[in-house]
Amino acid sequence: MLTGSEIIKQVLCGRIRISPFDINRIGPNSYDLTLSQKLIVYDEDVLDPRNENLKTNEIIIPDSGFVLCPNILYLGSSVESTGSSHYVPMLHGRSSAARLGICAHIAAGLGDIGWYGQWTLEIIVPHKVRIYPGMRICQVTFEEITGLVQNRYQGKYQDQKDPTPSKIWMDKLRKSQYSYPMLLDEEIYVSLRDLCSQGTSKISYLPWDKRYCVSDMGDVISLISKPKVLKTFTRDNDYKLVQIVDNKIYVHRLVAAAFLGGPYFDSQMHIVRHLDGNPRNNSLSNLCYGTEKENSDDSKRHGSTLVGSENHQSKLNEEKVIKIRKIRHESKATLHDLAVEFNVSEESIRRVLQRKTWGHLDDGLGNLCRMGYKPYQLSDEEKSDIMQRLLNGEPRSVIAAEYGVPKRVIHHLATKI
Repeated sequence: MLTGSEIIKQVLCGRIRISPFDINRIGPNSYDLTLSQKLIVYDEDVLDPRNENLKTNEIIIPDSGFVLCPNILYLGSSVESTGSSHYVPMLHGRSSAARLGICAHIAAGLGDIGWYGQWTLEIIVPHKVRIYPGMRICQVTFEEITGLVQNRYQGKYQDQKDPTPSKIWMDKLRKSQYSYPMLLDEEIYVSLRDLCSQGTSKISYLPWDKRYCVSDMGDVISLISKPKVLKTFTRDNDYKLVQIVDNKIYVHRLVAAAFLGGPYFDSQMHIVRHLDGNPRNNSLSNLCYGTEKENSDDSKRHGSTLVGSENHQSKLNEEKVIKIRKIRHESKATLHDLAVEFNVSEESIRRVLQRKTWGHLDDGLGNLCRMGYKPYQLSDEEKSDIMQRLLNGEPRSVIAAEYGVPKRVIHHLATKI
């Protein structure tokens, strides 16, 4: 968040626009906005988002003030127009006004990059209070951004003046900021095709960074300076990676993002599957999104997952696993005692009892490990947000601290991506 002195500097540099600008309204890290003379209220019994012509009544606030009443939504506006193509403006109430019960805005406090105009204020009060034109009613802050800015706001509220009623009915006309795939123009495609693998028929920009593009055969091309195909490297799991800026990213995820769109966390379709079982074949025809179970079934079908005693790295076998579960079921032996007896870690014992490993052995005993550890419950929305932040490269320790869970919980979610 910018400090007051930095806001002044950026206004002078033209990277932040505030009009009219009064240096006396600068705070430690914000700029105070004042109330314009005009209010509007809806003249409808029911507000219908599909109604393009909601009736409104206009109120002009006299110099002597106007009394706001509870249970009425007033739309006001700031005198000042603000905006920036380099920082994110955020609207907040002022403490002094809030202590009179004035809620200057209900929820719409985020300004998009590139938006400019007067702020429409959704004003409500819990009891009668008098307001005056020109009073300082709210404040705006500015926050720095990370990532490449490709599209600046050009929406339905650009350059708005005075209180502006909802235009939510226009959402049905709204076009996606990113369309999939973001295919290159024919001229650019022809110039890059010879760099790509044989059989390339499509090349698409990365949705979040047009300095890179991806072919449907799994080539990742940098357009910075002279176009070139990025070198790939592998880890122990044989999946190809490329280095993009400061991030190492799997090629199959880039191909999927460029041609198939983003992963679908809510429906658990967040795994990129290799249909032929070859982790090095990153052609578009070999990739699709799927669930964790579908990906596991693929591995078993292709023989890349060794089950049970076929996995020669396992210290256990079918006989020992059945014995572990039976002992636990009959005597409630501790994880520590079982780990010592069978010469494995407590975590290995826990996974056996939870049927996370050796799940193909159907002994009918179910989950035998419901104690000795603390379950951390995260909602689907929180899991989706965490996964997206992991894809964006945020440190796992930072995410874990923010959600108040051990880092191993974040590690576990990362394995599902």
